[in-house]
Amino acid sequence: MNISESLQTALAKSKMTKANLAQECKVTPKVVSRAFRANGITVNTAVEYLNHMGYRVYAIPDTIDLQAIFKEAIQIDSDKTQNPKEQ
Repeated sequence: MNISESLQTALAKSKMTKANLAQECKVTPKVVSRAFRANGITVNTAVEYLNHMGYRVYAIPDTIDLQAIFKEAIQIDSDKTQNPKEQ
């Protein structure tokens, strides 16, 4: 799941709307909608939005299957097909 899909999933699970999120983040709904469509969203913005939706962002080793431990975990993958270790 890419960042845009992950944001959509988190938004649905948080039961917030994009308008609520925009209000919480003190931006316009148009800014939030654009961020949800663009895979070029900055890490800072994605983390801010996820925090407002009740999520925290962690970097964990590939060897840990967080979804096996926490069913509510949302895995965010790069749009690139290469493993970052191979780049």
